[in-house]
Amino acid sequence: MEKNKKLYFFLIIFLLVIGIFSGWLALKEKHPSQETNIPSLTKPEIVSLPTIENVIIPENNQSQEKISIPVETLPEAVDLPVPFTSQAPFYNWDELHNEACEEAALIMAKYFILGKNLDKETAENEILAAVNWQEKNWGGHFDLSAEKIIELGKNFFDIEKITLDKEVNPQKIKNYLSQGKIIIAPCFGRNLKNPYFKTPGPIYHALVIRGYKKNNFITNDPGTKRGEKFIYSEENLLESIHDWQGEFGRYYSKEEAVNLIEQGEKVIIVIEK
Repeated sequence: MEKNKKLYFFLIIFLLVIGIFSGWLALKEKHPSQETNIPSLTKPEIVSLPTIENVIIPENNQSQEKISIPVETLPEAVDLPVPFTSQAPFYNWDELHNEACEEAALIMAKYFILGKNLDKETAENEILAAVNWQEKNWGGHFDLSAEKIIELGKNFFDIEKITLDKEVNPQKIKNYLSQGKIIIAPCFGRNLKNPYFKTPGPIYHALVIRGYKKNNFITNDPGTKRGEKFIYSEENLLESIHDWQGEFGRYYSKEEAVNLIEQGEKVIIVIEK
């Protein structure tokens, strides 16, 4: 009897152990371990958004772009290939050739536009033909104001793109030259102080500005056989630019002409191909 009690006791203990162990296994299946291999999350990529300075908010649902305007800078130097002629190609400084600077300037402009060379014979023939045309159409060969130079350029030399500009300063002249345009400048010739002019120099004079370098202008000055690429300082040339103010076709004494030209307006004639 005593033996049966002990056996019964151990059986109960065994069943309790079995029950506890079974309950632990069931609980483990419902709550798996935190060491289970779970894929790790990748670090999100940081995207840099444009700053407010680089964004233009569109108006009326229209897309817009920020426009950056580059600052224009002029070339350090310009020298356009303008063929040269003196107003006296064969050095015959008679009355006709002494007054032919306007014609010579237009001839140089014409052959620049054509892209042709200019020899002495061609230049002389062009000068004589232009003077002859003026005598027939204008009744004589006179000093030409800037407006009359333009008229002669259009009507005789067939230069189409020739205009007058009354705003004269070094920067504007350089802008024209950097665009491939050349300038005819009417001047008070004596003020130019060109050492190759016969003293005291011409009262009214016209020359071609073909380029610049630093604070100097490169010119084709028809008043001397040494006038090709002749250099004038900005200050000298700008002070000398004056339009002819005399009445067209009327002759003046030298004193009267000097007074008129010194009062002349500052203008330039712009020519492009």
